[in-house]
Amino acid sequence: MSADDPAEPTSRLSRANSRQNASSPDYLDRTFGASRGVRLLPGRKLFWPEEQPEVVAEESRRLWASAAAEVVAMSTRKGP
Repeated sequence: MSADDPAEPTSRLSRANSRQNASSPDYLDRTFGASRGVRLLPGRKLFWPEEQPEVVAEESRRLWASAAAEVVAMSTRKGP
């Protein structure tokens, strides 16, 4: 990801500063055990899915692709 990519995670410094804040996206990322990360949208404090359906579609495809890869990996493992 490039520095100007909207999907780019926040900088390490700002993430470190928000680790103690229970209202931060990083807190949610750490709290949900199966989280696949947080996507911040520039200039947005709240996200209403109907305002940016392309973001929902892109993140859904990313989630489904990773889940599909996990299923394939599990099916190709040798069992005991």
